[in-house]
Amino acid sequence: MPLYEYICPAGHRTEVLARLGDPAPASCPHCEDESPVARTLFAPAIHFKGTGFHNTDNASNRPRSGALG
Repeated sequence: MPLYEYICPAGHRTEVLARLGDPAPASCPHCEDESPVARTLFAPAIHFKGTGFHNTDNASNRPRSGALG
């Protein structure tokens, strides 16, 4: 299940572990006045594992910048 982050107009941030089809929270759990929340966007964590990725992209098959033909 993905982890979503929501923010209210007062600046409170809330993380919710929910299914893709689950509805968004109706209000901020920190505010007493039932403030609406909006989903925030953030970059996911990416981990590259294994040997060097730059060595496997067929750089030896590319023509050199000074080569003709």
